[in-house]
Amino acid sequence: MTKSGRNQEAVYWGVLGVCPLLARATTLLTGVTIGVAALCMLVLTLVSVSSCRRYIPYQLRLPVILVISVTWVTLLDLLMQAWWFEMRQALGIYLPLLALNSFILLSLEQTALTTPPVQALKATLGRAVAILGIVSLLGCLRELLGRGALMTDATALLGEEYGQWTLVEHGYSLLLQAPGALLCLGLLLAAFRYTGQRRPVLERSSGQSI
Repeated sequence: MTKSGRNQEAVYWGVLGVCPLLARATTLLTGVTIGVAALCMLVLTLVSVSSCRRYIPYQLRLPVILVISVTWVTLLDLLMQAWWFEMRQALGIYLPLLALNSFILLSLEQTALTTPPVQALKATLGRAVAILGIVSLLGCLRELLGRGALMTDATALLGEEYGQWTLVEHGYSLLLQAPGALLCLGLLLAAFRYTGQRRPVLERSSGQSI
């Protein structure tokens, strides 16, 4: 696969994994939390499925994957209710929906069922970390541009000793709604595509100058 093909594949996987997480990535804190939750759920389910892959009949692969993923998501849900109830309330229904994330299910079917746990982690972990970074960045951008501040929910979610960092008085409330999430994602994709097109031009110009 060429370098451009790998870049396009990375963008495809990123969009596929990020879109279901955008609804709760309205602030930096919620974006990081839902991204970390998706990363932990993917790693735990990937290792579990890969470890018992030889005992999973091909006809029952999807039901088994769903049962394992739902089990880990339920455990994660219970842990958050016990230790961080405020954030669990903020994430709402979108935390249980991680069990049906298309990126996670596709990764499990294509990687976990065919490779050992260590190789499966090497093949998928980089994409999952990239999705965590994208979701965190989108949450930061939406909060910064939509509210004019960062960590606006820190007091409610972390405690009174934490406060927000106000930069401007008002923001664009559209960015806090569903269309704003897709708008920010589109801007990130456009920036990624622009930098990808500019890099070969800069490399050729630098080579000619030498």
